[in-house]
Amino acid sequence: IIQNLLNNNRNHRNSLRLNRRRGSTGVNNLADLPPYVCSLFILLSGTVFCLVNFIVYTYASYNIPLPGIQLRGSQDHDAHWGSTAVYRKMRHMEYVDGSLVVQVTPEMKEESDILAAKRRHDVQGAMLHAWSNYEKYAMGKDELLPMSQNGRDNWGGMAMTLVDSLDTLWLMDLKKEFYEARDWVRDHLDYSNVHEEVSTFETTIRNLGGMLSAYELSGDEVFLGKAEDLGSRLLRSAMSYEKGNTIPKSRVYLNEADQEKREFKKFDDEAGDDVRKQRKNIGLYDDYDYGADPKQKTEAKDGRKGLDKYGFDDVSMAGYDDDVSFYSSYSSSNIAELGSLQLEFRYLSKVSGDEKYGKAAMIPFDKLAESQPSDGLFPVSVSNGIGDQKYSLYDKISFGSMGDSAYEYMLKLWLQSGKTEHKYRHMYDLAIEGLHEKLLHRSTPSGLTYITQIVYGDELHHMEEFVCFAGGMLALGAFHDPEGFESSRAQRDFTTAKALTYTCYQMHARTDTGLAGNNVIFVPGADFQYSQEDQTHQLRPEFVESLYILYYITGDPMYREWGWEYFEALEKYSKVEGGYTSVKGVHSPSPWNEDSMESFFLAETLKYLYLLFGGDKENNLLNKYVLTTEAHPLGIFRNNS
Repeated sequence: IIQNLLNNNRNHRNSLRLNRRRGSTGVNNLADLPPYVCSLFILLSGTVFCLVNFIVYTYASYNIPLPGIQLRGSQDHDAHWGSTAVYRKMRHMEYVDGSLVVQVTPEMKEESDILAAKRRHDVQGAMLHAWSNYEKYAMGKDELLPMSQNGRDNWGGMAMTLVDSLDTLWLMDLKKEFYEARDWVRDHLDYSNVHEEVSTFETTIRNLGGMLSAYELSGDEVFLGKAEDLGSRLLRSAMSYEKGNTIPKSRVYLNEADQEKREFKKFDDEAGDDVRKQRKNIGLYDDYDYGADPKQKTEAKDGRKGLDKYGFDDVSMAGYDDDVSFYSSYSSSNIAELGSLQLEFRYLSKVSGDEKYGKAAMIPFDKLAESQPSDGLFPVSVSNGIGDQKYSLYDKISFGSMGDSAYEYMLKLWLQSGKTEHKYRHMYDLAIEGLHEKLLHRSTPSGLTYITQIVYGDELHHMEEFVCFAGGMLALGAFHDPEGFESSRAQRDFTTAKALTYTCYQMHARTDTGLAGNNVIFVPGADFQYSQEDQTHQLRPEFVESLYILYYITGDPMYREWGWEYFEALEKYSKVEGGYTSVKGVHSPSPWNEDSMESFFLAETLKYLYLLFGGDKENNLLNKYVLTTEAHPLGIFRNNS
């Protein structure tokens, strides 16, 4: 390019001589300059251009705001919100530490509401796209396979996606679809026909919770009848608590005849004898045959099970004891599984008039309350002693997988009781003190707030996408703090909630797709990184759950903007002809789709997006209901009824 310019310069100077002979005078363009001046000018311009771009990229890489540069603000609604991860990194740094308080004017609210109405319609369209494909290709199946346009029963065959989606259809005013689904439940769903072993936890939060919330919203007795049937089956098979056991069985059969068959897997006689000896040594009863080979964990997958709430294959990871090698859904569990059944079973007692459901579900939770450590933080794995629960399998403390919803239910049991059962609020407050003292950190150089986990006493600076639920939980806890929202404790928790949610926004914004992977590793001097195996986005709801709760409390339109960025990324990378898929390679310019659409995408992710964009005006969900860990709204007990 420079050579061509120099050649043009010579030609222009020759023309200049001719012009001067014709009477032209003065210097009127670059052609009038000597060749070396022109070359120097071009060289300096190129150098400055490269230097400026280098500075901008370097500042962006470390999330350092450039002085004097005003990036597009949230009021620029029609503008595209940045096409590269580098640009997105530089945005909204004023939210990084959670201290910003936005004064929302009536004009800001009106503008946000007008825009949200259109976006709400788009989210409803996404729900229709997902539901219509499920209805077309997988009606009555547990899960839609959107790429192969087929269905599969990876949860035992209990129409998991259909039941999990019922209240979302109702809240989005898709009543035609809702009542078609109701008719299918009435005419075809029979839990006695579920012959596979199922997860107690996932069946409770997805299926039982879905039935109960559909009944709460619609009042249709079909759903209450099915909920009582399912609840009774889970109560009989999972919460019989033989021999002083206080841990619900993590995997059960819903069909009574199947449950009466061998409830533990026997791999061979020799292994069984070894296990019986080991069990006798630690004082556990031995009325059953136990499998003894942990490798069966891998063999048992066999492609037949789906992902549970935590992304593990649906073969209970907690059932494998590192100290005693056997698979036993009687003897071990984790705090999320045994501590996230109570909202659903207590509500079932309320609407059925039979207190047995709530009483049985509260036994393990009240045992948690009795044994809570002084710092409030539980190791996630729990084994069963005789009449006691012990935390001895391995020492992992986490607000992520296997721990998350137990802390959530401490707060929400108190809310469900009409704020009368104070011991559960005390459990929650003690745990949040421990979180602030032991698990909360800030990254360098940007100061992003994150929550670590402790394994065998060592702190791991990883944060799973699951942990993004904690922003909403902390905000809800602060909003309802008995000491008042303006108290120092509530304001501390609310500041942490906002800062943590900003970190989760960055977990999305710093990828090439705008979709977060399932885990990040925090690195000094570089904030965080994604490992190659952590680059899958499974359509999880935790980020938008926190956005909805924070918007509900603050009215700050920015939370809607972040939600819209996420929705646009879903539409671009996850949407296919047959529905929506998980996305692998989120930090790659060429991600690929995985043939899976989890039920929680309809039950939670799309629901929270719809509510974020104004779908909560008539329902006022956070005041009238308590939302379960699967986002199913259940009524609050007034006067502790």
